Amino acid sequence: MKINLEQRLIDLLAKRGISGDIQDFLYPNLNMLLNPFDLNGMKEATQKIKQAIIDNKKILIFGDYDCDGISASCILMLYLRSKGAQVSAFIPSRFEDGYGLNMDTINELCNIDKPDLIITVDLGITAVNEVEELKKRGIDIIVTDHHEPTDKLPDCVLIDAKVAGQNYKFDGLCGAGVALKVVEALENRKYIEQFLDICAIATIGDIVPLISENRVIAKLGLEKINRDDCLPSIKFLKNKLGMQNLSSEDISFRIVPRLNASGRMDNGKKVLDFLIESDADKLEELYALLEDDNNKRLLEISQGNDEIALQLKNIDLNKDFAILSVGNFHQGVLGILASRVCHEYNRPAIIFTKTEDGTYKGSGRSISSINIHSILCSMSDLFVRFGGHKMAVGLEILPENFDEFKKRFNLELQKCTTFEDFKTISNYDIEITEEDISLKFINQLKLLEPFGCANEKPVFMMKANSLVCEQMKGKNYKHYRLHTKTGKQIIAFNAHKYIEMLKNNCSKNLFLELELNIFNGKKYANCKLKDVFYTDKVFSFNAKVVASSSIVNRYLSASSKNRIQNCIHLSEGKLIQKAVELS
Repeated sequence: MKINLEQRLIDLLAKRGISGDIQDFLYPNLNMLLNPFDLNGMKEATQKIKQAIIDNKKILIFGDYDCDGISASCILMLYLRSKGAQVSAFIPSRFEDGYGLNMDTINELCNIDKPDLIITVDLGITAVNEVEELKKRGIDIIVTDHHEPTDKLPDCVLIDAKVAGQNYKFDGLCGAGVALKVVEALENRKYIEQFLDICAIATIGDIVPLISENRVIAKLGLEKINRDDCLPSIKFLKNKLGMQNLSSEDISFRIVPRLNASGRMDNGKKVLDFLIESDADKLEELYALLEDDNNKRLLEISQGNDEIALQLKNIDLNKDFAILSVGNFHQGVLGILASRVCHEYNRPAIIFTKTEDGTYKGSGRSISSINIHSILCSMSDLFVRFGGHKMAVGLEILPENFDEFKKRFNLELQKCTTFEDFKTISNYDIEITEEDISLKFINQLKLLEPFGCANEKPVFMMKANSLVCEQMKGKNYKHYRLHTKTGKQIIAFNAHKYIEMLKNNCSKNLFLELELNIFNGKKYANCKLKDVFYTDKVFSFNAKVVASSSIVNRYLSASSKNRIQNCIHLSEGKLIQKAVELS
């Protein structure tokens, strides 16, 4: 089959390590999935599960309270129900039960549920002592997980592609992806098609690399959702949100936050109940509960952002290699707040709140060049508990250890980083002209979807001079429409930060994203501004323009050939440019 793709996009895929297998990348199919029995523990796990079904044993699925864990629980629950198994699910409360397996939860399960077999999904890889306790009580356990293992593994049947010494050639599955492989091993490859929709949502939402098996799952799952050949709950959610042709961005920013909200604000069990439900009236009732939790989440995020903004006035980013914030934050939104700060300031961020037990519980996010999990491992003696991976961590620490942690954390960062790691450099994938802002080019671009981790949405660079800047009205007063000389429209969200620079007539490079927009049944080429970079040697702008750290970093990382020296001072959100060009 001839590859119907522009050479520019073929070159882009080659830069991302995809060349000889472009056809498979563009048109993945189920036959590209790996053999599930190459995963260590899979043979033993399937034997235990099949025997438990035959013997009518009580099976308990123990899942994490995020979208991935709940989706994984959904897959196994629906499968085991279809086989007539005696099965139930436990989704812990973030506030009452804490994360993962722990002794208090084990006591509760043994006294109330009294399971014969527990199958964990999206957790358990570090539950060494808890697994031993369950075995002492005569309860069998299978751990399925995708997180980083420690030096000591639980002594039980264990499935985790990140554990060394196995033949499986891909270690990037999310928790729901591992659950899908378990069902594939129990049945066959064709059988798992019915679960690709929910697994795609989890795969995109958990920010695992969208390559290899994950691309197969994400692309085929999205297609399944867009055909309305999906779970009744997902079809219901689509209709409620008024979405038809979903993209990976729709999943990331509209679907997943809603499925995560209850686990953040209350209890994620109601999300599982929603996902496995098929009755329209019950779906309506459960959806109302999910929306209520989502509204609470949005309120807590807004209040948290305001509190962090006040604290940031006292943080010296020239001295602090990470942003560590302790405040009165809701535990359920710590990760969201950390992610926002990390993205805005381009450095690791950990946001802490005080628990009822008097400890500090924190959630951290990092930039791609800094392995935050590895750094925390070097000081694990300071924590009550911690876990995670390169880009995201969770931890709990006693208040008396916090100052020592802050000191050691910054010292470790200083050892393994340079100032270059924190610069925001405007990279792009392809240079385009105004003519490329078209349906023809965007339709080509859509073949590369779904976009996400390891297959990021392409960034395009377009040269420009004068732009007509039109402020959007009403609530969107911070947003602008930019019009080029030929009448092409570019949407600039939050452009109030640097609108004076955009209005300047000097030469500049615009960094853009292109996408298809469907409105009232008509298709339009949509263009969004991501960044702007000046190319003239001499320029000026209004010193009162409100600054973000990305603006500061943009000038700090300016091309050396321009030899621009910016004496930049970040104070109370104001950018003061004192001098510019040394020619």
